[in-house]
Amino acid sequence: MEKPVARIRQIFASELGQVLSRGASVGFALNLSAAGFGFLLSILFARTMGLKEYGVYVLVVSVLQLLHMLSVFGMDSTMLRFAARYRASEQWSELKGLEIFSQRIVLGVCALLVITIVLGRGFFADLFPGEFIEVLWLALFLLPIWSLLRVKESALRARRLVAYSQVGEYFIRPLLMCLAVFAWLLLSSEPVRASTGIAFSILSSLIVLALVWSWSRRYYPELKQVLAPVFHSKEWVQFGLPVALTVGFFMLIKYTDVLMLGSLVSVESSGIYSAASRFSELTSFGLTAVNLILAPLIAELHTKGNREELQRILTLGVCGSFSFALLVSIALFFLGPLLLSLFGDDFVQGTTALHVLLLGNLINVAIGSVGYLMTMTGNQIEACKVVGLSALCNIVLNAYLIPKYGMLGAAVATSLSMAYWNIALWIKVRRELRVNASIFSLIVSPNKAEEV
Repeated sequence: MEKPVARIRQIFASELGQVLSRGASVGFALNLSAAGFGFLLSILFARTMGLKEYGVYVLVVSVLQLLHMLSVFGMDSTMLRFAARYRASEQWSELKGLEIFSQRIVLGVCALLVITIVLGRGFFADLFPGEFIEVLWLALFLLPIWSLLRVKESALRARRLVAYSQVGEYFIRPLLMCLAVFAWLLLSSEPVRASTGIAFSILSSLIVLALVWSWSRRYYPELKQVLAPVFHSKEWVQFGLPVALTVGFFMLIKYTDVLMLGSLVSVESSGIYSAASRFSELTSFGLTAVNLILAPLIAELHTKGNREELQRILTLGVCGSFSFALLVSIALFFLGPLLLSLFGDDFVQGTTALHVLLLGNLINVAIGSVGYLMTMTGNQIEACKVVGLSALCNIVLNAYLIPKYGMLGAAVATSLSMAYWNIALWIKVRRELRVNASIFSLIVSPNKAEEV
């Protein structure tokens, strides 16, 4: 059995290992900047809005994130997978058709979701306070902006332009929002409200969409020459629909706890828990950075049937991401109360929930990129089934545990659901693809990792 350190050095020396490390480094730097601005923005909102108003803002953003993932309808993953293929084979007419088709789909689904929410506004009025409904109407303007932005970013990722695909969302938009808040505090006597935060988000998102749209046109100049786009609508929908459901289930797992706390307990507890949840997500920064470049590499290597190289980059990715996650988890475990107090004294109540969520996120990182492995290799339907069952279990667990244990119950429910889908997908990846995406691949020989 090869020593782990020797295996890591061997992987780093390979060409794809260097591509992965460079792309992940860029993604990590952008994630880090986004985290810095994001926490600064959250602290500013929490301090200036007050606990109740901040809780309303968190609830609205959580609902909007769920709607956003539904409205994309899997077109971001469809673009990521097929754009790389069409570009490699110079099928520019097909790529132009995919671009047009994805834009039509996301805008159509956005319109359908908005109409559904307007017709079902009584449902939200029964679950949440009146302030939430008022801010939600304004936030719906963000839905088509975010959806188009995500598809355009995926097209840039397919060309391995990680920096261009993420700098708008992870750096420019939060920077603009922070500047807008500071300007408001300096120039206006009115307090910052939840609706103010949403308005800032709309303006900054429009600017980022314009930038990303221009970059997409610049780095796909071949599409300007296409006069007759080719559409493979059936193939794209067959791939995108289960991916859309899977992503929707993922978002349910991520936001069910915040939404049910706001509905079953109070908007204040939802705001406190959201701060704890955001800190726990810092452990996944390494994994997120790795996935930015790993997703198109998985599709490429699987198409070529190069399982050995696939195993190598998976091992490299999980090694870096887990090392980072472990260090961050230890730091947050001890510094959690101090960091939460930056939002306000009341937020220290979320310390126990933070500790539980750290464990759930650490398991998520240790298992590796199993979600992308399933969706990028044509196993998206199996992934959808697993994550769907996990989302259902998450709702049931939250409904049972939140009334009894509040924020702690929400954290336990979310962590258990996260552990379930990760372990279940890891088992399926071992059986179907015969690779090991987890941290344990460091101590298992390649031959054993390929065993069914």
